[in-house]
Order: sequence, then structure tokens, then C-alpha cells
Amino acid sequence: MINWLVEHQPVPGIKLVAKRPKKKSKAKAKADSRTRYAGAYVAYAPVELVAKYAIGDVERTWKLAQKVGKVLTDREMVKAYRREVDLIEPIMDMERRGVPVDVVALRVDVSLYERAMTTVDAWLHKRLKVPADNKVNWNSADELVAHMLRAKVATKESLGMTKSGKKVQTNKEALERGVTDKQVLAVLKYRSRVGSSLETFMRPWLAMAEKTGGRIHTTWFTTRHDEHGARTGRLSSSPNLQNMTKRKVVLFDGGVPAWWKKLGLPELPFVRRYVIAEKGHVLIDRDKSQQEIRIFAHYEDGPLLEAYNADPWLDVYNLVLPKVNALLETPVVRDTIKTVVLAKLYGMGIGLVAVRLKVDVTTAQKISDAVISALPGLKSLSRALRDQIGKGLPIRTWGGREYYCEPARIVDGRMRTFEYKMINALIQASAADDLKECILWWWRKVPKKFRMLLTVHDELVASVPTADVHRGMELLKKAVNHVKFDVPMLSEGKTGPNMASLADYDKRGKRVS
Repeated sequence: MINWLVEHQPVPGIKLVAKRPKKKSKAKAKADSRTRYAGAYVAYAPVELVAKYAIGDVERTWKLAQKVGKVLTDREMVKAYRREVDLIEPIMDMERRGVPVDVVALRVDVSLYERAMTTVDAWLHKRLKVPADNKVNWNSADELVAHMLRAKVATKESLGMTKSGKKVQTNKEALERGVTDKQVLAVLKYRSRVGSSLETFMRPWLAMAEKTGGRIHTTWFTTRHDEHGARTGRLSSSPNLQNMTKRKVVLFDGGVPAWWKKLGLPELPFVRRYVIAEKGHVLIDRDKSQQEIRIFAHYEDGPLLEAYNADPWLDVYNLVLPKVNALLETPVVRDTIKTVVLAKLYGMGIGLVAVRLKVDVTTAQKISDAVISALPGLKSLSRALRDQIGKGLPIRTWGGREYYCEPARIVDGRMRTFEYKMINALIQASAADDLKECILWWWRKVPKKFRMLLTVHDELVASVPTADVHRGMELLKKAVNHVKFDVPMLSEGKTGPNMASLADYDKRGKRVS
């Protein structure tokens, strides 16, 4: 077929070739812009010729389906597979409709924050005593650390060395621990946040929205394949609609210092403000209440499970706070407990926990030990998963998907095993199953004038006619709460014109007036 296309050249103005052209420079590619790989023009070949290949494709697909079908049946994953197939239709509808965004605000703010980046880069040049004519790539961790070492705002000892002992550490934890100049550290945090918001959200959103009449037509990934998608099956997207912080981030606790005010920088971007409702609509949003910790309780099958069933709106972190503080010399607050519990469920190392808590590693370990004592199910579930993995068996998510542990391998000269990741795989993958069931319920039960726009991890966001906000919220609540675990899966609702201006609709099951 390729040979026929090359021989007959049936496409006017296009030269068809038998091999895919190699990547070229922009100038060379422009000069050869009319040269195309023949395989992309199959529609121009005779039907009788194409039919042979089409029949072969169908036969191979059928044989593959038979083989995979047997594997799915033997592993009892047919229902899980069907869930993923059924999800294709609502996901494609979300992609086709797109997400409306405030183009004007995006355009203004992209310019505003690009100027802010210029300001902080100039400040870093001056603070770190770098000559003005010396161009620095402040995005390069190695260049940044080299200049900080020369300016003596950090030392090799304070930053620490990599495991190989050949390089200074440049990661976030090292900078947090090792930079002695707090002003430099604050500016770096600001720069990191602004740079990430521009690169991950604002610029890609604006570029697409300006071409599509104010909408982001994102591609959703529901499973892991090639270089896209999450291994746990959590939904991801490109352009990115995930990882939008739920609350505004502030750099300083207890007020903004005078030196910072002099810089005249805008507050950190809150990218949720750019996601808006359809015209004549309002956004409705439901956020699952402690989804991960509830799923943990489902698998823990012990005291926490009983506590949730006795009080469905239980706040686990407040529940264990007195027990944790009874074991510590210095009391901690609720958010500390939350950070440690989620760190355990994510398989996070104690070094990163220390950074999140803003304490040294020894203190972080003491707090972690106290939390595990107050929630013994964390240790017992991890041990049970480790035993199962040790027998060569997979774990099975709530939705019926199997996961095997990564094989052990040598990392930095040491043999590493990865059993510690499996509690995260179990909880996160089960959370993905949960959310996919919620999307499917909405798709099957809800009128099409109520439009599902996006999901952000454990949060579903829809756009509904303003006059139908109460009916829309009732349906979204049913969608998000209907999935059955051994503990009640609950949620709280919000409404508003954009994702940054959402007002409480109901809290802890009660309507907010």
C-alpha cells in the first residue's frame, strides 16, 4: 500500500515518501513542508488494497481481545476493565466541550507575573552579588547553588552532599534546610511558585484559550500508558488542570515584612480564578471529605472504621490529637497530624516530612512515631501489604485492579526495595476507582444541560444553569456520595462564578444559608 501511494502520488501538491522524514531544523522543515509520509494518506489508496490491511487489523485486534479477555477473566478484572471502557464516553465529552476560562484576566496576569519574575531575578543578582552583565539561569539548581555558595548565604555543610558525595544537594529540602539568608529563601519560594504557575497553568491555558474562543480543550488520561497518565489510575490532563491549590498560598505567617513590601510584588497567583462557569451558568463543586483517610479506614477494618461508622462526619485528625500530644514533650496542632498521616499514606520519607513540618528530622521522627501509636492501623496495614508482596502476590484495589510491587533494584549504589509504596498504590488507586464511579453515575443519570467540566483529584466541578443550582447540587451530591465502601463516603459542596470564588453550599451535611 505504501509503495502504491509513492508510485502513484495521488495527493495534489504533496510528495509522498515511503519512510517517515527525520526531524529537521525549522528552516529545513519549512523548505520540505510538502513532503509527507505515505502512511498518513491511506484514504487515497484503492479500497481493494486497503481492505487487505483493514481485515488483518481486525483479525489481530480480535485475537488480542481474546487473549487479554482470558487474562482479565482469570484475574477477576473484567468489571474493572469495563469501568475504564465506559469512562471513555464522558471523558471524550469533557474534552470536546472544554473548560471555559477568563481570557482577559489570564492575559493581564501573565504579563503581570512575567514582570514580577524580572523583578525577583534582578533582586537575586543584587543580593547574591552577581554582576549585572552576567546572565544567570535561575531555573538551574546547580547555577543557583553555585552563586549562593559564593555569596555565603549557604554552605556545602548546610546544604549537604548527594549520596555519591560528588555534588552539593540542590533539592527543595536542602535549600529549606541550608539557606541561612531568609530573604533569599523567601524570594526563591516566590519565584518557584510564580514560575510553576506560569509554566504549568497560565501560559498553556492562555495559548489554547486564545485560539479556541476562551476554552481549554484538555486531553484527559485515565490510565497509565506511554509517558502519560498516573500509575494509580488517578485522572491527569494536558494542559494541566490538576495540582491547583485549593487555597491561596501565603509566604509569611504573621504579616508581611517591610523589606518585602518594598519589592512591590503581586501576591502569589491563585490559578483557580481563571476557571469560570458557562454563560448563564454557575459552577457547582463537591469535594470529598477526607477521601484517602476514609479509604484507609475501609482497609484498616478496625477502630478507625468503627469510629467513622459511629460518627460519619468524624474529624480523624482531631480525634487522635490528644493521644499524639500525650506522647510528645511539645504539643502539636491538627494540621501537623494531617501532614504526617497523609505522608504515611503517600509513602513519603521522613526527610520530606521534616521539611513539611518545618522541624528537624529527629523531631519529625518523634511526631511520626506518636501518630503511628495513635493510629496503629497504619503500621498493621503496611505490614499486611508487605507480607502479601513477600509471597509474590499483588494487591487489589477497591475497584478490582491488581498491582504488583516494583522489583528491587540498585539505586545510588544500594539495593532498594519498594514495598513502602504499596500502601499509597492501594489508597490512591482505590480513590481513582471511587472517582471514576462518580463520573459514570453523573453521566448516566444527569440531564446533559448540567455539564461536568473537570475533576481535581477528589473534587468534581460542573457548570449548571443558574436557575437550576439547587437541583444540580442535589444530583452532584448523589454522584459523589453514592459509592459504597465500609465507611460512608461523604462530601461538601460549594458554588460560585469561578473556582476561586466558591462559597459554601453545605458543610458537614448541612445546608449553609
